[in-house]
Amino acid sequence: MAKINATQAAVDNANRAVQLHGGLGYTTEYHVERYLRDAKLLTIAGGPNEGHKDTLAKAVIEQDGE
Repeated sequence: MAKINATQAAVDNANRAVQLHGGLGYTTEYHVERYLRDAKLLTIAGGPNEGHKDTLAKAVIEQDGE
């Protein structure tokens, strides 16, 4: 759960930073463009967030069945 929340927070914050900079946020002149790319990579590295959500949901369902 921590990986899912942390990576989603990183993407959300980096996206807000890019939006704050407007069109210049997408250029390589500002570091926020790189922060957004890196944050999106975090959602894939170590296993995609969607896969972790599925695993977490299965664990919760199995625990409720016991």
